[in-house]
Amino acid sequence: MAPSASYEACMEPVGRLLTAVREGNVYPGAFGSQGPLVNLHQTGLVAQRLHPDKFGEFESERFPKAAAEKQLFDCQREKEIIQGRL
Repeated sequence: MAPSASYEACMEPVGRLLTAVREGNVYPGAFGSQGPLVNLHQTGLVAQRLHPDKFGEFESERFPKAAAEKQLFDCQREKEIIQGRL
């Protein structure tokens, strides 16, 4: 499958530095091209909407923050990965 125009836009000099872009993990999403981080947060949002008993009620003003016991994934670890500390 040929890359989309939005994928090509990610290949600008700064975009090429992103691991997701280098490894081809950018794909069409609701807001143009998105990678694994956006997908991760969208999955968390869907989890809250479908299973509020397990992941807490969705609160737009708090998203993506949630109580640790209600998080779909470890947000602190994600932050450390993004900052290059893991």
